[in-house]
Amino acid sequence: MFTSQIGQDEWVVEVFKGKRGGTFLDVGCHETKNLSNTWALEKDFGWRGIAIDVDGAFTHGWAVERPGSTFVLGDACTMDYPALLAAQHISQPVDYLSLDLEPPELTWKCLQHILGQGIWFYAVTFETDHYRYKESREPSRELMASLGYTLARGDVPGMFGAQDDFYVHKMLLT
Repeated sequence: MFTSQIGQDEWVVEVFKGKRGGTFLDVGCHETKNLSNTWALEKDFGWRGIAIDVDGAFTHGWAVERPGSTFVLGDACTMDYPALLAAQHISQPVDYLSLDLEPPELTWKCLQHILGQGIWFYAVTFETDHYRYKESREPSRELMASLGYTLARGDVPGMFGAQDDFYVHKMLLT
């Protein structure tokens, strides 16, 4: 059932206690199923969301295999997220943000862009790729803490080392 690379989808299900009908923003979504952080959420728990990628090769697959989601082709670091969410009738807080771009410095830039637009989430998995890009982990942790997020799991290991940080917002914990 779970297809994410390092358990992001399982963690979200655990954090939300198997919630059905949640919402997500999957930035750097890539393929529809293989290594997807949101496949199980959509297919097994009825979540819906917005999937963003700069690679148009995935457009058809998302349309066919992920009808509960809207695939958006474009630069995630320049999008108008309030307008994008409104167009899909997704209100805030969005339940889950999955953020994984290449190269990793884009992931950090995009996190700042999204949060700078006032968008907030109950849970976030942010790929720092600290094993190969040291510059984003500490500033991202400081930013997230300043906005009310608690680091639930830090430096979650991937194939090569510390890869992701998992966060929950204080509003989910109350």
